Amino acid sequence: MLQTNKLINLLEHAISLLIVFLLLAGTVVWTGRLLGMEIGSGLNSAHLTDRSLLPDNATIGRLGLAKDVSLQPNDSASWLVKSAEGDNIGLLIATQPYAAKVTGFAGTTPLYLLFSADTLKALTSGENAETPDYYAEAEDHLFRQVVGKTFEQIIPSKLDALSGATMSSNGIKETLRLTLAARSDTFTADRDKPGIRWGLTLVVVVALALGAMAAWSDKRHKAVRVAVLLLNVGILGFWAGQTLSVSLLRGWISHGLDPLLYLPLVIVLLVAIVMPMLGRRHYYCNWVCPYGALQELAWLLPVPKVKVSQSVFNAMRMVRMVVLMALLACLWFGAGVWLLDYEPFTLFSLHTAGIGVIVLALVFVVAGLFIPRLWCRSLCPLGLLLELSEGGRKAQPSCSHHMGSKADGNQSASHTNPSPQSLKPQP
Repeated sequence: MLQTNKLINLLEHAISLLIVFLLLAGTVVWTGRLLGMEIGSGLNSAHLTDRSLLPDNATIGRLGLAKDVSLQPNDSASWLVKSAEGDNIGLLIATQPYAAKVTGFAGTTPLYLLFSADTLKALTSGENAETPDYYAEAEDHLFRQVVGKTFEQIIPSKLDALSGATMSSNGIKETLRLTLAARSDTFTADRDKPGIRWGLTLVVVVALALGAMAAWSDKRHKAVRVAVLLLNVGILGFWAGQTLSVSLLRGWISHGLDPLLYLPLVIVLLVAIVMPMLGRRHYYCNWVCPYGALQELAWLLPVPKVKVSQSVFNAMRMVRMVVLMALLACLWFGAGVWLLDYEPFTLFSLHTAGIGVIVLALVFVVAGLFIPRLWCRSLCPLGLLLELSEGGRKAQPSCSHHMGSKADGNQSASHTNPSPQSLKPQP
C-alpha cells in the first residue's frame, strides 16, 4: 500500500508538472516558436513571415553590404547573409516582429542588425516616420555605443539617450533591447562554460547544498536559518543573480534552453522540482528564493508587526491565483509581456534592473517588516506555478512559517503571523 501511494504521488506530481508546462507553453504559441523551433502556426505567424520585412537595396547598402549578397531565410525574422562567392558573412535580423509596439516620437523604430558570430557588425534603421534630422542624430549617437560589441556586452549596458531627441533615442534603445532579449538563444548556442563561470557555479551549488542540509535537519536553529537566508540573498541573489522567474521559464519554453550556459539555474530548477517529490513541499520558496529570503530577513527585524487574520491570508491566496490566471491569459494572446519586466527578482541585477522594478521590489521588502512575505503570499506568480506543479492533496500555501513541525511535509501550516523566533518553513 505504501509503495502504491508513493507511485500515485509521483504520478500526480508528473501530471501537475505537465499542466504547468502546457500553461506556459500556451503563452508562447502566438509567437510561432516553441522550444526554439518555428512551429509555423502561431497567432502572430502571418506577421512574422510578412515579406515586407525583407530589407531593400538601400538598407543593404547602409549596412555596408555589397549589392550582390544573397539573403537566405534562417527563421521568421532573420536571414543568413552570403557573399556572391557563397561565403558566410553573418546573420541579419529584423527587429519589427519583436518590437512592433515600441514607438519613438512619431511611430515605430524598426532596425536591421547585422551580426557576425555574436558581434554586432552594423545596424541601420528601417522605414519610420521620425523627424529625419533628430532621428539621424539619435541613430548616430546610439549606434556608436553598440557597433563592434558582443551580445554579452550590449545586453547589460546602459545606453545614453541623446538630449533633444530623447523619445527617438528611447524607441531605438527599447527596440534593440527587446530584440536581443528575444534572440538570446541565437548568440548562446555554442558555449563551453556556464554564463556565470565555473567557479561561481560551484559556489551556487555549495549554497544550495548547505540549504538542503539545513532543510533536512530535524533540529532547527535560528542562527542556521538566518545563515541560509543570508547565503540565498548574498550568493544566489546579488552575487550570482540565479533566480527563477516566469519570464525566464517562458523564455526557455519559447526559445529553447542551452543547459550548459544556464547550468546554475537548471540546477536550481531541478532542486525546486525534485525536493517536493522527496517530501519537502514548497522547497524553492522556503529555502532557495533570494527575494523571499530578503523579505523574511526584513520580517526578523525587531519592529512592531501587523496582525493578520486567517481570512486575510486566504484572501491573499485567492488574489495570487487571480493574478496568475490573468497574467497567463494576457500572455496567451501576446499581450502584457511587458509585465514580466516588473518581476521583483531582477532587483538582484542592479546593473540592468529599471528604477520601476527596484522601487516595486523595495516596497514589498519594506512591507515585509510588518507582514511576512507579502509578495510571496499575495502576488508571486512563480510561487503559485511551483505550488501547482507539486500537485497532490496536501498542497498548502507557500512562503509561511510555523512552529511544531519536525520536518517539512508532516503537518499543515497555520497562517497566523509568525514571531521572529518562528523560523521553521511550512510543509
